[in-house]
Amino acid sequence: MFNRKTLTVSQKIFSKYKTIGEALKNAEHGAKILVEPGMYRESLIIDRNVEIIGKGLPQEVLIYSEKESPIIVQTELATIKGITIHQRGKYDNLNDYYAIEIPTGSIHIKDCIVRSDVGGGIRIYNKHTAPIINNCLIHDVQGIGIFVTEEATPIIIRGKIYANKENGLLIDKKASGIIEDCEIYHNDFANVWIGSEGDPLIKSCKIYSGRESGIWITERGRGIIDDCAIYGNTYSNVCIVHEGNPVVRKCHIYESSQNGIWVTEGGKGTLQDCEIYRNKYPNVGVTNSGNPMIMSCKIYDGESCGVWVSKKGEGSFSNSEIYNNRASNIDISHEGDPSIEGCTIYRSMQSGIWVSLKGYGTIENCKIYSNTYSNVGITHEGSPIIRASYIYDGAQNGIWIKEKGRGVIEKSYIYNNSFANVKIVTEGDPVIRSCHIYNGKESGVWVEEKGLGIIEGCHIYGHMYTNAGAAQGGNPIFKNCRIYEGKQHGVWVTESGLGIFMDCEIYRHRFSNVAIADKANPVIEGCHLYEAEQNGVWVKEGGLGFIENCRIHHNGYQNVKIMSEGNPLIRSCDIHHAKNWGIWATEKGSGTIENCHLYSNEKDNILISEDSKTKIIGEKSELTSLKFEKVLNELDNLIGMNNVKEQIKRIIHYIQRFGPDAKLKAEHTVLYGNPGTGKNTIARLLGNLYKTMAVLERGHIVKVSGEELVGLSIDTTVEKTKKKINEAMGGILLIDEVSSFEHKKTRNNLGLEALQVLLREIKDKEGEFMVIMAGSEEEVKKFLFLNPRWNSLFSRHLHFQEYTPFELMEISERFLYKKGYTIDATAYNFLLSYYIQKYENRNPYFENATFARYIGEKAMKNVDCRLAKSLCEEHGPPSEKVVTFLDLQSVCREEE
Repeated sequence: MFNRKTLTVSQKIFSKYKTIGEALKNAEHGAKILVEPGMYRESLIIDRNVEIIGKGLPQEVLIYSEKESPIIVQTELATIKGITIHQRGKYDNLNDYYAIEIPTGSIHIKDCIVRSDVGGGIRIYNKHTAPIINNCLIHDVQGIGIFVTEEATPIIIRGKIYANKENGLLIDKKASGIIEDCEIYHNDFANVWIGSEGDPLIKSCKIYSGRESGIWITERGRGIIDDCAIYGNTYSNVCIVHEGNPVVRKCHIYESSQNGIWVTEGGKGTLQDCEIYRNKYPNVGVTNSGNPMIMSCKIYDGESCGVWVSKKGEGSFSNSEIYNNRASNIDISHEGDPSIEGCTIYRSMQSGIWVSLKGYGTIENCKIYSNTYSNVGITHEGSPIIRASYIYDGAQNGIWIKEKGRGVIEKSYIYNNSFANVKIVTEGDPVIRSCHIYNGKESGVWVEEKGLGIIEGCHIYGHMYTNAGAAQGGNPIFKNCRIYEGKQHGVWVTESGLGIFMDCEIYRHRFSNVAIADKANPVIEGCHLYEAEQNGVWVKEGGLGFIENCRIHHNGYQNVKIMSEGNPLIRSCDIHHAKNWGIWATEKGSGTIENCHLYSNEKDNILISEDSKTKIIGEKSELTSLKFEKVLNELDNLIGMNNVKEQIKRIIHYIQRFGPDAKLKAEHTVLYGNPGTGKNTIARLLGNLYKTMAVLERGHIVKVSGEELVGLSIDTTVEKTKKKINEAMGGILLIDEVSSFEHKKTRNNLGLEALQVLLREIKDKEGEFMVIMAGSEEEVKKFLFLNPRWNSLFSRHLHFQEYTPFELMEISERFLYKKGYTIDATAYNFLLSYYIQKYENRNPYFENATFARYIGEKAMKNVDCRLAKSLCEEHGPPSEKVVTFLDLQSVCREEE
């Protein structure tokens, strides 16, 4: 019986319908159009719900067009099955034409082949457009394989999209849809491009061998990429930029010619339960404010880094395994600042984590182990935070900080590394606190080559070499640490090493608790040193050291042994219950033992050999006089000038170590800085200090300028200069205004003549007086240029930095307080803001402390005037002298 709903199209001579278009015009809704094999040159508008089915293989039934799209869909429901749709021809704008245009409806395209010589493959657009594209091949398209846009929601399943000249699949403008069980590969642009808030689900697909990226997500594109294999693409397998924010989960992402994942330019995204491996560039790269979230992933076998975060990239990496990468497992640089939590980071061919070039990052609750280089390396001002992590079994150092690397390492366990557990060199300056550092195959914490660092509240124990040490100018600070049970020395400072050990417990070492050698000069203060198998403190081979307020007892050999030109200063220590001598100085060992309490040592409290020059000083020593303490307190109470205070304390330490007859007498001094920074104050304080420490007999100051040394002739110039020098004998000649000397070598320059006299007198009367030169940095440079010998004579330079606004505020407040005035909160905040403004706009002539005191004086006058007026008007008791906002406002306005 004839079925009116089935129409057959054939190119045979007796066929009723020789074109599909004819059959389509005569088809009712629901009709089936069977298409016999052949080539049909047509542009079809499918405007009714029909089925168009090819008979035979898809390659045998070809619909093609040269001027328009072969198929345009204008119906809600239709089916195309088993047909090749081919766009032919030549057009300038490739993207204007697509082999199939789907602006509406839910057409089902199944088992078809789509090609295009001039434009795209399939374009799907408009809201509620939801076709199903099932088991189709979209390939050799000159434009985009499938373009989904304008909120369309297709379903694309079991297809192959490949060898297209642009993107394989492009989804943008809030389009979404489902792409499942597809292969997308060999496309010239990104295999998949998601942009403009596109939001597809891509599931169980293979996306590979693209000539650019595998998946490119941009312009707030989203999407879920689930259980896919993404591999072998020329650029990054997955690239996320411009606030792209996809979810990528349970995917295998590997063997890209660049990155596995690349997140940059504000890209985001969540990656979960993925395996990312064997990519040529970093497996995961984050840069330019990229900020992905990566959870429970495996990142391994990369030909470069496992994770690279740079150029202000961020990102969160949690509960992931990062291992076996050829470069560092994690590399952070250029202000990269990721958060890495709960990760396992191991077996890198370089470092586990490498932070450099101002990289940051927070690494928390991680396990970092068995990496070929250092488990953690920090360099070139890198500054991470490492917290509550385990860092162990490294083939080199546990943590290596160098070249001004910084960072905070806290509450972590650092152990069993082949080199030092912590090594700090070349101005590395970390803070390490509340850590357990133990059982290393070399040292626990080793600082050398001018390394710094603060190590606070740590347990450092059980190392094969020294638990803690410094050499070659290394200068760490150890505070409140427990350093114990090492296989050699507890603390070993050698080769001009420095360091401060404060309030530490240092005990039960197989060798000495503290060993100092080879011109090393540490400070050991307030420490408890006991139960070493050998010495409590051992100073040898020219070692120095300042040991103060320590308890040194129950050590197996001597509590303190000094030998081979060791020369420490040991002050105010309790030294008792040694198995041998309390202090033994032998083999030219020397030192100063001052105000120490020695008792109950088994052989004797002190044994000093004939070749030792050790000094025993009691409580009445000049070095601990009340006058000295008063000068030291005055220094400590000065506002600001921290760098100057530090240098003066080093001078004090030097004198205490070598005595007042040391070469310090020849070290004439330069004080340079802007006006009002405290140069005259420090000059006076140095005079008092040198007097109390017996460096200078009187310590007084004779202040002169160039005009006071120069006469009308050479003879009178010589006379005036020698007179001022004689006045300064036993004290300091302060040349306060170096700018008053003419900076030209002219024949009649009497200023230069005065300086020549001064040079001769300094040489002839070496040690009998000192010269201090003060001025601005530029003035001092010009002055030193007058005669090359000045540079060698003035070997100590103190630089006075300008006061900060807060320091200026403290100067004013302290000045007012001494005069009986206080300042209320509103006035305080106003004046502080004023100083901040003045500080930011200052010039080289800004007078610093002088200006702050001047403001205080003017404010006092305003207060006095206000109180006097109030007293006359009210006849009451005088009010308190409180500086108010109004008192200061008028002063500050006058100075504008």
